[in-house]
Amino acid sequence: MDSCRADGKNNLHNILDANTIHYIDLINLHLGKIERIHYLPLLVSKKGTSFDTSYVVIEYENDVTLSVFNSYATPLINEISIIGTNGHLTIRNNKLEIYSPRDTFDKNGLFSNPPKICNVDFNLSMDIENSLRKSLDFFINRVKMNEEIPIKYFDTSINTNRIILQLKEIEKSNKN
Repeated sequence: MDSCRADGKNNLHNILDANTIHYIDLINLHLGKIERIHYLPLLVSKKGTSFDTSYVVIEYENDVTLSVFNSYATPLINEISIIGTNGHLTIRNNKLEIYSPRDTFDKNGLFSNPPKICNVDFNLSMDIENSLRKSLDFFINRVKMNEEIPIKYFDTSINTNRIILQLKEIEKSNKN
């Protein structure tokens, strides 16, 4: 395969660097300190030498668990699912749906799927593009106005990059 994504000599962890890092960075900004992290890189397609699939599980000190799956070897499914103690949110196929409350029972008193309490149009690809545009505008405006970038954003980005580098080192040492 001639794709730069498939060349493990230049970037063995391309899927981690190009995709997964953005989800980790976004969540780290809001969830804080990581307690444990697990990384499973795979070459599913057997094409090229770079990992084409990445699965990362992060456990935070506040008992929240993040699971991120990215793959160049599967059909495109652009989905976000957030599961909480009282319901869940799903963004898929340009729909944002929220189901709640958790304590929903069938006629036999057994748990059943919560009712859908929100169903709105939501284009995830467009939201990502708008987010990138807003981030760039934020940065450029801060530079133009000679204003500081809040240290929280800088620290989060540095922390996320350290995590990515650490995952690569852990995976490398597991092979040896």
